[in-house]
Amino acid sequence: MLTPRRVRRWSRGAALAETGIIITLLIPITFAVLDFAGILYAFQAMQNGVSQATRFAVTGNHGTDGSGAALPRDDSIRQAMRAATPGFQIDDSAFTFDDLTKGTSGTGDPNDIIRVTVTYDWQLLTPILQPFFPSGHVTAATAFAVVVIYVVSRERLGRGQRLALTALAVCLMLAVGWARMIRYAHWPSDVLGGFLLGTCCAAAAAWWECSRSGAGA
Repeated sequence: MLTPRRVRRWSRGAALAETGIIITLLIPITFAVLDFAGILYAFQAMQNGVSQATRFAVTGNHGTDGSGAALPRDDSIRQAMRAATPGFQIDDSAFTFDDLTKGTSGTGDPNDIIRVTVTYDWQLLTPILQPFFPSGHVTAATAFAVVVIYVVSRERLGRGQRLALTALAVCLMLAVGWARMIRYAHWPSDVLGGFLLGTCCAAAAAWWECSRSGAGA
């Protein structure tokens, strides 16, 4: 039998242990959120910059340097990319040009279909996230799909309605993943990581909602 003093000591020890566990998890999660926000920002900026550089490459125009002299075609494309991504330091070696019309590497001629690839390294705040670089689009689509499936399972709907909404959510998730791969935006491993991360995030949210509902009851 626990005496009041032992109960107080046990409660204090439990509270201290819970605080230590929560802080240990909260700090990495906080930095992870900041990291993913930075990754998403950098990805969107690079995507916009590559689009602008590709449009400039198709026109066949040439940029100018500080003295007004015309720049070579590859330097002009790099200039257009850097102008669309202020605040990012992109080296010349990060650019790769492919002429899809002729099937060769290089900047090609005006009206050719040019693919501009830019490699940019983003420094993470949380080193543990370095091996994982999932697709943000797939992560968001997966989290949304799992949340929809969870909500549908708790609502009073007919079997046909439940199956239709579940199938629609799963198809949306798979379609986003397939689109990212066929556009060469991500490797299959990145898409798989997005599926796993989105599922984990949605599952955590569902568990939190269930625990609150149970505590309220």
